[in-house]
Amino acid sequence: MNRLKDKWSTPKRDYLTILGDDKEFNELFNKRVEKYSQKNDEERSFYRTIFEDSVEVILTKEKERGYVLNPIMQCLDSFTLQLVQCQILELYGFEDDDDLKGTIAYAMMMEAPVYGNNSELQEFVDNIQEDIIKNGFKEDGKRYTLTAYSDYNTKDHNEIIKRLNQSTYITRAEINLLSNSVSFKFKEYTNAANFLTKIESVIDQLSTLLNSEIRNENKLQEFITNNPIVLGTEYKTVIPKHKLGAEYEMDYALQRFDGVFDLVELESSNLPLFNKNGQPSHHLVHAEQQILDWQEWLEDKNFYGREKLENIKSPIGIVVIGRNHNTDLQKLRRRNISFSNYIKIYTYDQILQKLVTLNENIKRGDL
Repeated sequence: MNRLKDKWSTPKRDYLTILGDDKEFNELFNKRVEKYSQKNDEERSFYRTIFEDSVEVILTKEKERGYVLNPIMQCLDSFTLQLVQCQILELYGFEDDDDLKGTIAYAMMMEAPVYGNNSELQEFVDNIQEDIIKNGFKEDGKRYTLTAYSDYNTKDHNEIIKRLNQSTYITRAEINLLSNSVSFKFKEYTNAANFLTKIESVIDQLSTLLNSEIRNENKLQEFITNNPIVLGTEYKTVIPKHKLGAEYEMDYALQRFDGVFDLVELESSNLPLFNKNGQPSHHLVHAEQQILDWQEWLEDKNFYGREKLENIKSPIGIVVIGRNHNTDLQKLRRRNISFSNYIKIYTYDQILQKLVTLNENIKRGDL
């Protein structure tokens, strides 16, 4: 297609609409229009006249009149002689959705971009235009198509790239739809990039806190509270300092996306998990007992517990304590197995490594 030759070899003459009440100017204008009117031009339909001269068309919806198309057209102000773009007429009274679809198709053929007046109507307009592109439209019992391509997915960015490489002319409506799709995909990439940046920042800060020569345990727990992603990405709700009646207070109650609750007890990162003789330290035993007490309380007072934590049942207990370097990790694995997933024990280094592994998997696309 030679767009310059095919479309613009003959000058396109439009007769502007006049705004304002300058009678003298309007009379002169109307005489000139009558003298040089379209006697040598091809006859143009009403819709073609409207949409060829439209900057854009906006779809609104009203209770009484239903769908209304509002062409934004270029007009001449008779007082200031300025060209003004504004709404000057409304198209409504569509018999059915096919009638509206056919009118929008005319706008698309005249390359007038059609927009919805709000996000809901914009989605409606996008769906109509995509349907017109793929399936055409009906008029007087006949079906018409705007493009030779009807078998591609305008929401698939790979298809978009493939489509843009074709030599066939792409309509403005297609470009709008493709642009929306690319914008959506770009937002996905942006959100993913922001998520990665967040994880990497959390990894760096947690690593700094853990490896500080003078470790502040309060600051470490405050950091975890402010960055609950440290505890995992599988949780939809994170509740710090949740109380079980007047008896207990847990560091965190975590609810997974499947509704299952985890109860978290944070102990100091300086504490050992095992004594030199290989027996569990009293710090570890105390933390485990805390979890068992919470689980028993919830079992005995289930109705009360459900008032605060809806649908809580058989929660899993998590203990975070100590570091890898002062822990026999093999003994820790065996101890975790012995609790049969009722209690899970992690060192702070293992929590950090889970984040590092998640970050690497996302970058590789393994998730």
